[in-house]
Amino acid sequence: MLGKPLIMSFSLDKGENRGLYFEDTQRAIIYVRQHETLPDLYKTMTHETLHHCFKELELDEKDTLDEEMEEVIISWLQWSTDDLVFPNMEDIN
Repeated sequence: MLGKPLIMSFSLDKGENRGLYFEDTQRAIIYVRQHETLPDLYKTMTHETLHHCFKELELDEKDTLDEEMEEVIISWLQWSTDDLVFPNMEDIN
């Protein structure tokens, strides 16, 4: 079961990142100006939400994820729903 809820804020400031997750405060900031499209913005929102979910899961000590592993898993989760990986067969026919 997940613990504390995620607080997501949106900023119009320019930042180097598209979004940041702060584990200590369970807060994410999404930098809107770093995105060119609405789907791109949604992808960042999902990315930061997944960071929160992974941190809130109750894992054994041996089952912890380091930052690099977490980024790879999030990347694969998001690509798995992309038409490039699994094309919509109705569009092909």
